[in-house]
Amino acid sequence: MRYQHYLLNDTVDVDWDAAHAETYYLFVGTDREPASHMTISGGRSVSAVHAPTKDRTDPSYLRPLTLTGSG
Repeated sequence: MRYQHYLLNDTVDVDWDAAHAETYYLFVGTDREPASHMTISGGRSVSAVHAPTKDRTDPSYLRPLTLTGSG
C-alpha cells in the first residue's frame, strides 16, 4: 500500500488558560490489489485544552522561589 496524508487549514485559538485547535485532513491511499484501487478520505480533527485551576497555596507559585532544607 502506498499512501499520503495531508494536513490542511490548521487554526488555533488561545484564550488565557484554554485553547481550541481545528485541523482539516486528507488521506489518499492505493492498494496493489485490485489494480488501481484508490481510497480517499478526509475529515476534521478538533481539540480543546483547558489548564487546570491553579492552587495558589502551592509554594511553586511563589516568586522568587525560595528553596529550603538541607542540601
